[in-house]
Amino acid sequence: MPHKRAIGAILLIFLAWSAFPAGTSAADPAEPAQAPPAPPPAVGMTAPTFTVPDLYGNAVDVAGLIRGKPALVSFWASWCQGCIAEIPRLRALSREYRGLGLVIVGVGLKQGGETPEKQRHEAARELVNYQLVFDADKKYETTYGLNAIPFNVLLGPDGKISWIGRLLPDNLEDRIKAHIIEARRMEGSPRE
Repeated sequence: MPHKRAIGAILLIFLAWSAFPAGTSAADPAEPAQAPPAPPPAVGMTAPTFTVPDLYGNAVDVAGLIRGKPALVSFWASWCQGCIAEIPRLRALSREYRGLGLVIVGVGLKQGGETPEKQRHEAARELVNYQLVFDADKKYETTYGLNAIPFNVLLGPDGKISWIGRLLPDNLEDRIKAHIIEARRMEGSPRE
């Protein structure tokens, strides 16, 4: 008798499973299919930017912050040793070129249990002197297809990506200076 029940249960499972033709699922047919993710931004493209909170929860419109200026967007987390190793260079760039129009934005990712509090603590320890925001809804992480950090994006004053990569390039200052000159031309200011 127990064998008949087991065979009956197996038969019932088989019939239920075979009710769906190959290549279909029991998902709601009214639900739209998921589109494949868009390719991440690349050199020459306008950089996607979002309004995200700073490390205290205040909304920061990154597009408004960098509009018409050369900008360096650096993705980081407090647990990322490579990111922490880049902070002194970013701090020096901010000190040197902020008065000439460069904007540096550190976008903190929410990976690995990261919180704004952890990033505030690390930023204070490292004497960060540039704008920090937190990618609370993972808009940047998803849009840029980030799977490793540090990750950096250099933008011209036109908002287009001129360089993108993991580690800051050796010729970064030359690139920044060229963007500062470009920004002044766009404003109609004489070159220095």
